[in-house]
Amino acid sequence: MKVLYIGPCDQRYKTEYSIKKALERQGHEVHCFNDRKVRRLHWRKAQDRLLRVAERLLPDLVFLGKSSRVELQTLEELTHGRRALMWYFDIRVPPHKETVDRARLVDYFFVTNCGQLKTYRSLGVRRVYFLPQACDRDLHRPVKSHRRRWASDVAFIGTAYGEDERLVLMKEISRRFDLKIWGSRWEKWKDELPVQGKRVLGRNYARVCSAAKIIIGVNRYNSIDLCFSNRVWLTLGCGGFMLTHYVPGLEEIFENHKHLVWFKEVGECLDLIRYYLNHDLDRQRIAAEGYKFVHQYHTYDHRVEELLKIIGDEVASHYG
Repeated sequence: MKVLYIGPCDQRYKTEYSIKKALERQGHEVHCFNDRKVRRLHWRKAQDRLLRVAERLLPDLVFLGKSSRVELQTLEELTHGRRALMWYFDIRVPPHKETVDRARLVDYFFVTNCGQLKTYRSLGVRRVYFLPQACDRDLHRPVKSHRRRWASDVAFIGTAYGEDERLVLMKEISRRFDLKIWGSRWEKWKDELPVQGKRVLGRNYARVCSAAKIIIGVNRYNSIDLCFSNRVWLTLGCGGFMLTHYVPGLEEIFENHKHLVWFKEVGECLDLIRYYLNHDLDRQRIAAEGYKFVHQYHTYDHRVEELLKIIGDEVASHYG
């Protein structure tokens, strides 16, 4: 099958790159049009270029990422008469109009949480399916490092969103434990929190997972069914011990205290940090089980297999 993938699938460590490689491993021919680079070109010229690429390739499948830099009219022309899907990794409450407009154009729309399936259907999106993110079987592996800069008892990897639950939790942890925070938009709190000053990607992400004893997960939304950060997959894939905020349905995928550990409020999180810092063998066992679990059942190769089955059978999967 010939696939035209619109998204940054030519950029290593992007989710789209992992999906592209998984498609290729299954024997499909994938051509990437990185719409994130559209701003470097004249806007109208870029739209025309995309349509010319499609006319030349005659793809069997048009695969949309977020595609926010491609005009809706261009996407209408692109998907007309062609089988098309969109796999949307973000969450907005309520959904953005531009996302809904794009989802209505495609034959299959995949989201990474269960809580918005009915919402999208009520907004006129025809076929909506739950398809979570995953880990990359090649890129997400443990990377050991003896450099102290990566080591800490507790680490958080992610973006600051302001005065929210994430910030409250970071302040409580930093008062009690050896914490390092890796990510963007933390500058405002650099004098009161152990902000390391940059994002970590790729092998550096894996180094943090290996060197920190506990990786903390806090989602932007903790009340939406199976809406959790892809850092859960990345951390487990890199061999880290994950202590993450519970979201409804998490037990449908993971087993608590076997693959990872979850908490429901700040006090419980602090107690669990204290417990697992004092129980190395338990912590290491859970990290090993989580690593084995995601690489055995939850890689992008597994996700692509399911996606292709859905669009091939044209029936709802058990996720939908």
